Amino acid sequence: MNTNFIFGDYSGKLLNLMIKYSNLNDFIAVFLFF
Repeated sequence: MNTNFIFGDYSGKLLNLMIKYSNLNDFIAVFLFF
């Protein structure tokens, strides 16, 4: 389905951003919490 493809593409880009920023947040969290 076309809407499923668009949603999948959008969520894929969002997931890439979340992974990119979660890596940064994990790196900062190591210094803040440990």
